Amino acid sequence: MPLTILVVEDEVSNMQIIRLSLQALGHDVQCAFDPESGIRMARDGDPDVILMDMMFKGADIDGLEAIRRLKADPATAEIPIVAQTAAVLDFTERCAVLAGAAGIIHKPFRRRQLVAAIEAAIAGEPIPDVAWHLVPMPAHVRSSPTVPGRVT
Repeated sequence: MPLTILVVEDEVSNMQIIRLSLQALGHDVQCAFDPESGIRMARDGDPDVILMDMMFKGADIDGLEAIRRLKADPATAEIPIVAQTAAVLDFTERCAVLAGAAGIIHKPFRRRQLVAAIEAAIAGEPIPDVAWHLVPMPAHVRSSPTVPGRVT
């Protein structure tokens, strides 16, 4: 079944690889190059799933904050989000999930990993090969008492 997939990614080469890989499978791929545009496109376009990068050069917000805003907005709260990152810190995965992502995949990834993550997120299942729940949060990182799911 073809999906509408919103990809929020600032690296042009990464965007091209993801877009071409998903279009080859028959999906409609919408592209945003910064988190703010991604949030607007999610509100206006009603994608089936969002693939959100975590780090953006020169943007006012990062991927975690974009995920938080999307999940706090009733118009976009139900859209599954797959976070993507090149970061190797284990707690990055946990932070993405606490922010509202279905899970995270690490760059570089193969198309089958990307497709499996998207399918799992849409089905409401755990994203394969993610062990964030096994990693304790560092002592200096805590959940915000005022904003559920927000990491401070």
